[in-house]
Amino acid sequence: MTNNKENYIITIEELLVAFEELEALYPRVLPLTMWRAWELATYRHFQLPGQILDLGCGGRFIQQVWPEAKNIVGVDIDPDAVIRAQKAGIYQRVHLAPAHKIPEKDETFDAVFSNCAMEHMDQIDSVFKDAWRILKPGGIFLFSVVTNYMISWAPLPLFLTTLGLSDRGKTLSTEYVSYHHIVNPFTADEWSNMLLKNDFQINAHIPIVPDTFARAFLIMDQLWHVPYHTSEIGEPFHSYLQSLPDFKDGINDIMKGLLKLSSANGHGAGAIFFAQKGVAK
Repeated sequence: MTNNKENYIITIEELLVAFEELEALYPRVLPLTMWRAWELATYRHFQLPGQILDLGCGGRFIQQVWPEAKNIVGVDIDPDAVIRAQKAGIYQRVHLAPAHKIPEKDETFDAVFSNCAMEHMDQIDSVFKDAWRILKPGGIFLFSVVTNYMISWAPLPLFLTTLGLSDRGKTLSTEYVSYHHIVNPFTADEWSNMLLKNDFQINAHIPIVPDTFARAFLIMDQLWHVPYHTSEIGEPFHSYLQSLPDFKDGINDIMKGLLKLSSANGHGAGAIFFAQKGVAK
């Protein structure tokens, strides 16, 4: 188990393996697979013991990371997500509930896992408190989140401003944040402070999706969700990507290039934290 960020290195080989696996789950949905590949490759350096709570559950992803995990309980506020999780067949039970009111007893779980969900959660301080409550002493809290760079690194608003369309750039940024319901666009330090304030010990903070890679992802993701007729631009573009015979080799080359162009400065548009329940002050 990785528990020291100083020794943590993600390789391009790990990233590409993760991307290929996710491509099988979400074929040609490029914004999703580009981001999720970082999470999957990183999580594979960790193991979750015993009884696990999947906070903001979806079913397919946690099974992809830890196919041997059996004792999993899901929680989500979205009825559709709950139905998908129930159909996945890997959860002991799935609760339709907000993340700050988990309907489980105190000190029940060995680990809480949350994948790219906490940035969307209202009453985030209470979410940390409830995660602490249901964890056993020393229990693991492993989660990924977006950081403030998810917004500040987005190139399209800057491009529009440069073209004299600053109002459209601001609108695009607002629409993007609203679409993804990013209510907690915190810095990595702010996420760390929330853990510490709520009596968690941080064993690792791993930045993911570095600058140049993130900017390319954000161009793709913002364009993908621009309204187009009765749908989004992503719909015809998805069809185009499906028509490309050498998609795998081509996108692998692009991802390698983006990673080479990214600086290793300890910042990312996302972050993964590995923490443990400490003693309440």
